[in-house]
Amino acid sequence: MKKAGLLKRLLIWGALLVGAATVTVVLANWQAASSEKKMREHLIVATLPELQELAKKRDWDPEVMYWLGSKLSLAGQHGEAMKALARSAALNPNSSATFSMLGTEFARLEKPQEAEIQLNTALKLAPNNSYAHYTLGCLYEKYNYDEKAVTHLSRAVELNPKDYASQYLLALTYGKLSQYDKKLEVLQKLTKAAPDNIDYLKSYGYSLLFFSKFADAEQVYRHIIQVAPNDMETHYLLGRALAEEANTAEAFATAEVELKGVLAKVPENPGVHLALGILYFRQDKPEKAVGELEKVMKLGVAENKTYLYLGQTYIRLGRKAEGDKTLAEFQRIARIYREKSHLENRLLNTPPDTPTAIQERKDTRLKLAKVCMEETDYAAASRHLTLLMAEDKSNAEAPKLYKECQALLQSPSIKNKKTHEVMTP
Repeated sequence: MKKAGLLKRLLIWGALLVGAATVTVVLANWQAASSEKKMREHLIVATLPELQELAKKRDWDPEVMYWLGSKLSLAGQHGEAMKALARSAALNPNSSATFSMLGTEFARLEKPQEAEIQLNTALKLAPNNSYAHYTLGCLYEKYNYDEKAVTHLSRAVELNPKDYASQYLLALTYGKLSQYDKKLEVLQKLTKAAPDNIDYLKSYGYSLLFFSKFADAEQVYRHIIQVAPNDMETHYLLGRALAEEANTAEAFATAEVELKGVLAKVPENPGVHLALGILYFRQDKPEKAVGELEKVMKLGVAENKTYLYLGQTYIRLGRKAEGDKTLAEFQRIARIYREKSHLENRLLNTPPDTPTAIQERKDTRLKLAKVCMEETDYAAASRHLTLLMAEDKSNAEAPKLYKECQALLQSPSIKNKKTHEVMTP
């Protein structure tokens, strides 16, 4: 009986010891997990020096390396940020967020091909990563691959309707593609969502001017002046809207005061001289109009309307030969604009999902490259020809045209040429 009691006591003590040990282990694991959790939560707010010290001890930890890369990026140390993020991606190759950030750093370091690879990797891991779509859209827009930019920016907006940066860049990209109606539509929605953003409002007002919605543009610019009363560009654009819609002596006088106030502060702005030229032309004062419009020609034409008003002004002054020549240039540029707009629209809206559609896109791109060459925009033509050569290696015409564009881009007359382009709203 004594032996049985002793054995029982030993078993109880053993159980207690095992239980105590188990509790100790559990407590230790809990404390470690709690400490680890606190450390990871702190990573978000940790300072750069803290993260740099932590990375020395935990260079095996992808999360530490990710936050280190993020903080280095914020500090403008993009080379070091890229290294930290590359380390994080190697340690955790399934993190879409890490590849997104890594792609961003490559883009900031002017390494577009590496950036594109990393961002596409991020999207393979997470197709709905709106930040990766936005960043890839920014990359393509920067290097003028605007069709691709539209694809990714549109997706970013679809995934995050409150992403105003994506919406604004999408609108600007539509403008580059001569899709001005789509640009206007995006800006209209954007300015309703962010009614006091001056950049958005300026672009929206300019688009309204392009579509001759002068009264609407005037209201937009008056609102901007309430927010930023000393913005000279807005005062010019308001004067432009007033000049184009004025139909009474009082309205013409108001527009002239607005424009001359801007001219006193920025006398070399061709847009102000154009607006004054339009104002005087519409008042049937061709002698004053011609002086302003010829100043625009000397300063550098940035809008095709200059040729329209100057040609008509020459004719009113009896200078028919000059007028006819100037109006012919207006018609030529307007035709190029229409053709570009049509071809860009076909490229955007013809998905390459059938052999017929693929061939149509190739034909359209070649036509667009030729139109760009006629416009003397050899850089844009070269981009389209580069894409065409990648899509259709059997096309014998594209390499010849590409070689011609590259030679023309090196000629001094093209390098020093002031661009004559249609107004980009």
